[in-house]
Amino acid sequence: MRPIPSFEMDVTEVTVASYQACVEAKACLPAHATAFWPDITQEAEVLLRAFCNAGREGRGQHPINCVDWSQARAYCRWAYKRLPTDEEWEYAARGRDARAYLWNHSTRVPFTGPGCHGCCSSEWFDLTKKEAWKHPRKWLAMNSGNGDGAETSVGSVPERPSPSGVLDMAASVWEWTETKTCETRGASTPCVDARVVRGCCLDNTASPITYVPFRFGIIPQQRGPGLGFRCVR
Repeated sequence: MRPIPSFEMDVTEVTVASYQACVEAKACLPAHATAFWPDITQEAEVLLRAFCNAGREGRGQHPINCVDWSQARAYCRWAYKRLPTDEEWEYAARGRDARAYLWNHSTRVPFTGPGCHGCCSSEWFDLTKKEAWKHPRKWLAMNSGNGDGAETSVGSVPERPSPSGVLDMAASVWEWTETKTCETRGASTPCVDARVVRGCCLDNTASPITYVPFRFGIIPQQRGPGLGFRCVR
């Protein structure tokens, strides 16, 4: 991992309450009440809106979700911060020893205790390989009563910090970064306006582990229940 300039990262993801303060200051657009991606079905849009946190009672300390990249960026600017780069996010998660797994240097660590959410289970990974977004009823059946990390207050698993002391970098929502997919190390994708998102806990073996290097890119307009952000300065 190459050296990067010093930075400070938020310990937790931005909460619903914090984002609402930005909205009330007229510096942020209200969070969406719906999910969106290019091939979303009407059924998925209707069913998944129940998982968007903004405006839901008792969700003030849960991560804000259903916000697109521009909304996330606007909040960080309002807070005199910015979105992290892909490299900054990875450094905060992996530490100086560049570990591959968030809570252990060399082994795959199942995360099955308190704070484990649908997105880090092998069942969830199997469903995503089958394009879960096109089967929203299966998604809801899997997540009802448990949900993804958006249904848990930020910092709810303090005993699981990253080496840098940052919380919720796995088993929570995916997080926007500033980095375009074509700018990532070794990226071979065309340089289109897609941004890297990081977090959660999937790897290519469908194991329920906290595999830090996993990343993928999505268009800035995309939003959904499993996507939030944090800021750096």
